[in-house]
Amino acid sequence: MISLRSDTEYHLDADVPGSKREDIKLSLQPNNFLLIETKKFPKFDKDVTPVSLKYFNLERLFGTESRSISLPADADLEFIKASYQNGTLLISVPKKTNVHNSAKDIEIENLI
Repeated sequence: MISLRSDTEYHLDADVPGSKREDIKLSLQPNNFLLIETKKFPKFDKDVTPVSLKYFNLERLFGTESRSISLPADADLEFIKASYQNGTLLISVPKKTNVHNSAKDIEIENLI
């Protein structure tokens, strides 16, 4: 969920239940895409393997999950901050202060 909580920054809340902070990777990709990757792997005793347990049905999600979020053009990518609390990744993206929001005429040059 992306929300604008103030005139100066965007806030993104990503639910990542069951993930530890060290299992979450946050990276900035080309074209203002923010990539969130999480890894979840089962925890077994060292003497027990998934094959030896012979599950009939296992209703837990394991593996890698990723999401990409397109950030607005006025996002200040140099000052992104993130924190993790109770299964939620909280991302703060400041807005640029010098964004040119007004119309501007562009002169067309002659090519000779």
